[in-house]
Amino acid sequence: MSKKKSSGVQMRSLPMGEIRLQGEDGENPVLVGYAAVFNSESEIMWGFREIVRPGAFKKTLQEKADIRALIDHNPDKVLARTKSGTLICEEDDHGLRVEIELDPGISYASDLLRAVKRGDVDQMSFGFRMIRDKWDYRDGQPDLREIFEAELFDVSPVTYPAYQATELDVRNIDLVIQRAKAGDADAERLLSDIEQRIKTQGPGSGKTSAPDSDHAEERTDDHPNECDRLEIEREKRKREMNVRIAQCRMILLTSK
Repeated sequence: MSKKKSSGVQMRSLPMGEIRLQGEDGENPVLVGYAAVFNSESEIMWGFREIVRPGAFKKTLQEKADIRALIDHNPDKVLARTKSGTLICEEDDHGLRVEIELDPGISYASDLLRAVKRGDVDQMSFGFRMIRDKWDYRDGQPDLREIFEAELFDVSPVTYPAYQATELDVRNIDLVIQRAKAGDADAERLLSDIEQRIKTQGPGSGKTSAPDSDHAEERTDDHPNECDRLEIEREKRKREMNVRIAQCRMILLTSK
């Protein structure tokens, strides 16, 4: 069976676990935590669980890829990057450990620093492209995906895990529609915020890779191509959300 490399970027989130701020007086504070924990099953996402295996990011790190630290995967809010030496990413026995040097002179970095100190932000996410994985099935349905190799693009402190943000935005769009119908002047700004979040980590933001010949079980007719099924489901949800957004935009236009 031939390998298939995913062409889209995916995001995964989890509690940061060990997280602390370090730095001497007069130095920039450093956010320390784990963007991924090895051999720890995720919550159920899109009907299945995931687990990241040790060495999943080894090749990316060895190739000294230029990885960014962002806020909520937003490319407009860069906190640090490996190229400049302000971001350190390394694998240890526990997982993917990151050190993010924060510049308090940057407003959004200062806001993040306060949010972390207060405990308001306590989760980390990583953006990646799947290279090698393995699917396990239960009753003919996908149950567990093991990630053996992933191309790492960014690490991000996040307000919501990517898979929870999708459901949240569906509910938020409905609330914005209600506010637009009521003539709320703030509805347009709220809708723009949702659209931006969907672009960075919403459904359809990345494709799921097919299992490869080294680690995947042999497929039969009882095990259809799961990456296609999941991608169809994501695209369906994306279309549904775009319909809601268009409805809200129409209401905003007619209310002016």
